Amino acid sequence: KMWDECLSILKEEVHRDTAEIDLLWHAIFLRHVPLSSVVPEVHEQLQRIRQAWERMGVPIDRVSMDSFEAGHWVAQLGAEVQRLNHLYDAEVDFVFPVRNLCFELEELSGLLSQARGWDSNVDWVVDAMRASGVPFDKLYSEYSVLVRIESSSR
Repeated sequence: KMWDECLSILKEEVHRDTAEIDLLWHAIFLRHVPLSSVVPEVHEQLQRIRQAWERMGVPIDRVSMDSFEAGHWVAQLGAEVQRLNHLYDAEVDFVFPVRNLCFELEELSGLLSQARGWDSNVDWVVDAMRASGVPFDKLYSEYSVLVRIESSSR
């Protein structure tokens, strides 16, 4: 819960250091997301994610030992996103950066689909955001930006 407390301090102090906030969210993700897979291509991608997070300085204090493919982490991480949004409010974008969170979570969701042979709940990120109280119009707007960014990068 230490990372949650750090987010709380940043919110109260109106500290808008996006790099620091991203770092804290990645540390929160690491509590839930297993970073190894029995599918070699997925395992390699997960290791690249972990290495990128380590280069960013994400404190790796606890890593889930569950199976990535089993997907137990999806419900846990979805519940964590919901809990933290209720604490920090999606309207406080600098502490609960909906676009960044959706981007990161969708990347993990895509890897899960790949690991399971594309047999998974592809809507879990949207479901978690909606259940946490993110208004549909805000979510639609953020996903529209993500689609434009993804389209322009190709």
